[in-house]
Amino acid sequence: VALQSNKRIRSLTFRSCEWEEHNADIVASALPFMSLSVLGLVDINISSDGWTYLIQNIRQCKKLILLDLSQNQLDPINIILLTKSLTIQNTISNLSLSSCDLDDRCMQELAKGLRKYPTLTRLDISKNTLISDEGIVYLKDLLKFSNSITEINVLGCGFSKHSIAFIESGLRYNNSFLKSFFSECTSQTIFG
Repeated sequence: VALQSNKRIRSLTFRSCEWEEHNADIVASALPFMSLSVLGLVDINISSDGWTYLIQNIRQCKKLILLDLSQNQLDPINIILLTKSLTIQNTISNLSLSSCDLDDRCMQELAKGLRKYPTLTRLDISKNTLISDEGIVYLKDLLKFSNSITEINVLGCGFSKHSIAFIESGLRYNNSFLKSFFSECTSQTIFG
């Protein structure tokens, strides 16, 4: 109730929490009443049902610019729900899914869901070691359809040098001349 009645809160972050089901419900039900620009739900341990309700209520945050869901275990179903909510919400420019145990199927759903999402400029999928060279194909496909993305962080993903070449090729299709961390210096740092 206190969260719902305070419209001056612009940034809300929960880190390293062991949430019971009712905690997720309380926060999720408060989201539509808040004017958040930043929401961080980092390393919170909640059930799949809790994620469903939270993600559905994120679509009500009409001023949200940064969404950080890092260090949570997200599956393809969560990613599908998230991208549907983002499409309705339509203001997030910075999405962090770092260390979320994303795999190639999650990347497929993420790329498919974000194709027509015009406000996303930064995507962080770093430290998702289960994303392999197959996932890079989906990322390249996303870049073909998204002109707004200006930065992608894939540090610590399971990509080969050949896959990085695919990403760089995909970046060429971005009309906003994508600026990413794939500079020569960073590539050498990542791949030796």
